[in-house]
This record gives sequence, C-alpha cells and structure tokens, in this order.
Amino acid sequence: YDGDWVGNMRHGKGTEKWADGRIYNGEFISDAKEGFGEFSFPDGSSYTGHFSQNDFNGYGILYKMGKYEYSGSFLQGKKHGKGKINYENGDYYEGEFYKGKRHGKGLFYWSNDENTYEGEWFNDQPHGMGFFTQKGKAKSKALFQEGKRTVMLE
Repeated sequence: YDGDWVGNMRHGKGTEKWADGRIYNGEFISDAKEGFGEFSFPDGSSYTGHFSQNDFNGYGILYKMGKYEYSGSFLQGKKHGKGKINYENGDYYEGEFYKGKRHGKGLFYWSNDENTYEGEWFNDQPHGMGFFTQKGKAKSKALFQEGKRTVMLE
C-alpha cells in the first residue's frame, strides 16, 4: 500500500497492489475502499466507480475482458438497479438488474439478426409479457417463459 494513513489505518487516497496483479487506486476511509476508485484485475478486466465497504456500490463501469462492458448501478458488488451491458459480439441489454442478474423491465438487442425483445425479465432471462420485433417486421406482443418465446399475441 502506498498512500495516506490516519491512526494506523489507510485513510485518504492510496494505491493497493496484490501479488496476483490486482490493483486498487482510489479513496480509503478507516482501512476500507470507500468513495471513488479504480480496480484492475490480472486478466485485463477493470472497474471504475464508487465503492462502499470494499465493494462496488453506486454508479460504476465494469469491463470484463473479452465479454462485456456494464455501466450502471451496483449494490454490494453486484449489478443492481438500472444499467446497460454492451456485449463483445454487439448484443446489448438495457434495463433493470437485481442481485447481478437481468431482472425487471429491459430491452435486449441481438446483433446477429437485429431482433429485439422489450419487456419483463426474471432471473437473467426474458420471462413474462413483452414485445418482440424482428428486423423489417412489425412489433408484436409475445409471452416468454424462462427465456423461450411461447406465444405471439395479436
């Protein structure tokens, strides 16, 4: 650790490095990551945003090397609240998250065929009523169950 100390605790701005290659550069309060900071992982992934009690908390941007970039709200280290994921393959999801999973209302865009689903999500999958749009066709109401479209409604 290289940074500010108060009462034998990390307090203020500082940089903490681990032997495995992780690096945190940001604010500390009473020995905990607290406030704004940047965290980098050995695989090239990174997080930039707010911390509370050593976890990602509040608004932040999480980049998972070779997978996705998420920008939005975090709670206790997990995606929680409103946010957007841009996947490496061009797909994206924008909507609500709950304890790290897509959950609530959201829109998913499939880049390979330019289809979209906008509606309810449960446990990281389309689930419930929503609207499915195929490229070049009209938007139609659809019912999804555990990620699979079960019914197209008029």
